[in-house]
Amino acid sequence: MKIILALDQGTSSTKAVLFGENGKILGRSSVNNDIRYWEDGRVEQDPVQLVHAMQQTMACVISQSPACRDNIAAIGISVQTGAFLLWEKETGIPLTPVIGWQDQRGEEIPDRLAAILKADPALHARAQNQEVLFGTMETWLIYNLTNRKCHATDITNADISGMYDAGSGNWNRSLLEHYHIPAQILPPIRKNDADYGIVEEGPAAGIPICGVIGDSSAALFGEGCWNRGDLKITYGTGVSVVYNLGSNKSPGAALAWDIQIGRMYIWEGTVPFAGAQIQKLIREGIVKTPEETAELASSLSDNRGLYLLPEAVNDTFPKLPSALLTRAVLESIAYQVADLKEEAETTFNIRTSRIQADGGVSNNQFLMQFQSDLFGQPISRNCHPEISAYGAACVAAVHIGLWTREQIQNAARDTQLYTPRMPDRIRNKYITEWKNATQPNQPDLKQELKYRGGGNPSVKPGPAPVSGQKSPACKSMAE
Repeated sequence: MKIILALDQGTSSTKAVLFGENGKILGRSSVNNDIRYWEDGRVEQDPVQLVHAMQQTMACVISQSPACRDNIAAIGISVQTGAFLLWEKETGIPLTPVIGWQDQRGEEIPDRLAAILKADPALHARAQNQEVLFGTMETWLIYNLTNRKCHATDITNADISGMYDAGSGNWNRSLLEHYHIPAQILPPIRKNDADYGIVEEGPAAGIPICGVIGDSSAALFGEGCWNRGDLKITYGTGVSVVYNLGSNKSPGAALAWDIQIGRMYIWEGTVPFAGAQIQKLIREGIVKTPEETAELASSLSDNRGLYLLPEAVNDTFPKLPSALLTRAVLESIAYQVADLKEEAETTFNIRTSRIQADGGVSNNQFLMQFQSDLFGQPISRNCHPEISAYGAACVAAVHIGLWTREQIQNAARDTQLYTPRMPDRIRNKYITEWKNATQPNQPDLKQELKYRGGGNPSVKPGPAPVSGQKSPACKSMAE
């Protein structure tokens, strides 16, 4: 039996998973990642710690199943997208931290990278002298797995970076010149199912890396959301809302994957902080566990007219009853996701045909039911515990001819279905109140507030979830 080893490097954790026939999990290991949220909006991680986490999980999962080692045919990698770093070309030593996708030094990678180079003229000069390499997370991990022999990125992470030119299939030279980013620091671009070198050292030495993809696209692929109108929502540290737009590129669409069985385009919006807000409830002593939030929120029959606005992530929670505040936090996540769904449907004139949910926060039954109620559509929660890793494994397996498209699409999936229960009248009331609350300069609020909402969370993410001094942007629409 041939086996695929998948590495899933997410924002909050790094995982290694062994997959056998029909995607059966044969073993898995996970390590938490450290994240630093600075008060000035920087979000950073330690690149060396992330490499160690990858090596540790690989060693652990292989040691758990030593009989599987000789049957591992390939490695697939999925990664958090939008994070990057710079390192020294000669030694491989990091020159910057990993700059997180939530980082506030710019909206996109070119903005953040340009800001870093501008702030450090010596580093910029070294980059111009070809002494520095750039990489998003898959590039950094592959570079280390291959003992610095492979400096490459996949086409979807290149596209998401904002520096890719779809017309030429290469980096956008004019954009790089505009941002004063030396082109020579960027890696060559390859398809998702391609050869990315061979692991040089450790328990996985000699195994080829054959599949590389962003985590949202990996989950979309693994869940079989391969048709236009399929919507996949991943609830994790943040929320990723991904629409399948089909095989034809549309303005504003990103490339989901480009592999031998086809190319697919997507639109992706994000809510920067979801699980991070639940962890904040725990840090501030409002709840003890994530599981407690669903029970608390469900203890109320409604939200009492309280809405937590998107920009409130940087604020200390107000003194409110625990159940009411917890419900406001969970509902805020769902409202922001609903806003993104509406935006995509309007922008691309697309009808949502199927909704799949996954991610750790999707275990929250209150949130999933409320989300289905807001949508007025069923949501199927994928209960596969490692769906992004599975998607990466699928890409690698396709490349070596181990699994076919039909096998992946027909694979049994354990799901939990949520159907709308909320009356249309109540749904419309809630949505209207949310939209009124998030409109700036709204004159008819029933309660005077110091801080107003506003801003599309997919375009202008809020600051990092660290404790602040001001009261949060909560609005009450109650009489």
